[in-house]
Amino acid sequence: MNERLPFTTDVNDFDYASGLLSLQGQQLFLQMEVKDGFTEAPKTDLQEITIQLHQLEKVVLKSNFFRVKLILYTNDLKVAKQVPGYQNNVIKLKIPKKQAINAKKLAAELQLGISEIQLRNAQRNRTNS
Repeated sequence: MNERLPFTTDVNDFDYASGLLSLQGQQLFLQMEVKDGFTEAPKTDLQEITIQLHQLEKVVLKSNFFRVKLILYTNDLKVAKQVPGYQNNVIKLKIPKKQAINAKKLAAELQLGISEIQLRNAQRNRTNS
């Protein structure tokens, strides 16, 4: 999937980050900047973060009538820490409702890639035992 999805994430009680995410091969790319919640003025320069699929544990898409949330669970705290507003090993990205179908496709592709990596690792560990 080379399509870019817009997202926002809460950084703290006042500020938020907004940007684009895309999946290219085995990498999830996030481009974002932190903005002031009142004035919407940028508070940081544009940040580019790359997350390898093997650094993700799982992906969950939560959707209801009002919102869509893509939740990334990392297996490395250093990875999660790169994204403003992370909590423990969890990155929560709010996707616009009109992008729900594309978010569902992205979540499915991400989880499929993660599952393939986990399967290869399990097979490798079994043959080495």
